[in-house]
Amino acid sequence: MDSSDITLKDFIDQKIDECLQSDSFANLDQSQKNITTDKLKTHLYSQVFDTIVDNLNDEQAKEVENLPFEDPTMQQRLQRFLVESPDMIYEIEDKVLDELDTIKQSGVVPQVY
Repeated sequence: MDSSDITLKDFIDQKIDECLQSDSFANLDQSQKNITTDKLKTHLYSQVFDTIVDNLNDEQAKEVENLPFEDPTMQQRLQRFLVESPDMIYEIEDKVLDELDTIKQSGVVPQVY
């Protein structure tokens, strides 16, 4: 994932679409795919957010405190953080891909509490 070419949200959306085409999810009807998409987004956003927060300094953390992941302001700030810390991009990409591999193999989306 190149931070200048694609947003984090777009990357996750693209990977979710790929996941839904896997054998574990290919036979879902559209309603089930919509529900699964929402579950995948919630799970992956939680994983990504945790990864990002673990890598932010105190000042950066305050900038995103209480912002929903899909908020445009949050997306802009996260993109800036990723540009400022390019190694974080690879950590996030690895996390998302690992999570989706596990989900594709199991056919189960973990619940976020």
